[in-house]
Amino acid sequence: MKTCRTVIFDRARNQSGENVFATLSRKGGREFGFIIFVLLATLLASCGGGGGGGGAVTIQGLVKRSDTRGLPDNGTSVTLAGKTVQVAGVRQNASGQDYNFEVVGVPSTTTEGRINPPQGSSDSAVTFPLPPLPSSGTVYIGEVYIGPDTGIARATGRVVSAETGQPVQGAKVTIGAFSILTTQTGSFVFERLVAQTDKGTVEAAGFEKKVFAIDPPLAPRDNDLGEIRIAPPVSNEPPGGPYNLRGTVTLQGGDSPVGTSVQLLDADTQAQVDSMVVTQPSGEFHFWVPLGRYILKASRSGYTPFQQEVTLTAQNQPLTVNVNLTR
Repeated sequence: MKTCRTVIFDRARNQSGENVFATLSRKGGREFGFIIFVLLATLLASCGGGGGGGGAVTIQGLVKRSDTRGLPDNGTSVTLAGKTVQVAGVRQNASGQDYNFEVVGVPSTTTEGRINPPQGSSDSAVTFPLPPLPSSGTVYIGEVYIGPDTGIARATGRVVSAETGQPVQGAKVTIGAFSILTTQTGSFVFERLVAQTDKGTVEAAGFEKKVFAIDPPLAPRDNDLGEIRIAPPVSNEPPGGPYNLRGTVTLQGGDSPVGTSVQLLDADTQAQVDSMVVTQPSGEFHFWVPLGRYILKASRSGYTPFQQEVTLTAQNQPLTVNVNLTR
């Protein structure tokens, strides 16, 4: 294989086969150096000798503390590809997404970044992963965390039909800024996620989009998310709708219930059976699960957690449990 140096000297020959450099050196003259400079620059450019390539992007994200779920201490900074910026006040981009740091000119080959604590802090610097980056544009990576139990997490799970229990192949699972499609067995594996992420989504043809809760949030190690159940589009005509447990969440003071985490646990084993995050201002939630005894839990930062045992005895008789969270 020819090296770039070989290619340059192969190209630097005149029609008679004599090396151009030798010809020019015989002719001499004050222009010799300039001619050689231009010739070498042109040939190096054709070899790709300038390096680089791959493009660059602008990255926006929101740094939070893992212990309070609030904003980080003053003086916190973020480093990406050697570029460091201070975490500032929360702003919104054109898509309405909150961010408190923005780094411009990040090479598209960058795979991770670092959150730096302020001087004198007891926190350690934290590495967070990046999704595959495009060659240009602005990439919003969502929330990244500093504080206890932060870093890079791994997560596995399985997507199944809430009606049949069968695996759903080709479902798009998104956690933070990362997405993957489920396999034939409905399973998925994320090798690098942002630890402390507490929710995700599943989308599949013929099913309603599911926003699921991750409780406790992802830890900086292996995380088994179990089965995530998805159902056909919601109908408001019971008992034919794709659910057998439903209700609404309201908050004291009339605050919006959007973002409230609702979970179902097996009453005997305390294992999580299903979960979702409220996404509608109406506060509606619904599940389709096998008959049996469950613990229904609802939680929202700043409110007293709700917990109630429920028993499902018939699939054609949906059970309604309304939740009111108080401070």
